[in-house]
Amino acid sequence: MGITITPLSVIIYKAGLTSIIDASNLYLGFIGGPLFGIFLLGVLTRRTKALPMVIGTVCSVGLMILLPTWQTSTEVVVFHPYLFSLLGCLLTMVLGYLASLISPELPYESIKFFTTAKKRTSRV
Repeated sequence: MGITITPLSVIIYKAGLTSIIDASNLYLGFIGGPLFGIFLLGVLTRRTKALPMVIGTVCSVGLMILLPTWQTSTEVVVFHPYLFSLLGCLLTMVLGYLASLISPELPYESIKFFTTAKKRTSRV
């Protein structure tokens, strides 16, 4: 373990990172946030499909990659690195849901009218 950690600590020092925790939150936010957004989008919505979810995830990761470079160029911190995973989750959910709204219906959505339960009236 020491053989592994020593070169990594040298790389972190040479990269100029001030805190390993901030760096790990930054980079894990790129993956963990959109992954949790995919999970929530699948659990909380019925209209979610695979392709719109991938589109939302790719757009979210792209925006998440551009955000730190934009913040360093303008020297204005809009989002703290601790909020990157939350932002990635929200972007994935919103963009994936919007993409699923403009995509064609799933086969079971076109027959929804025929499969809805109707109230039964008693014949007493």
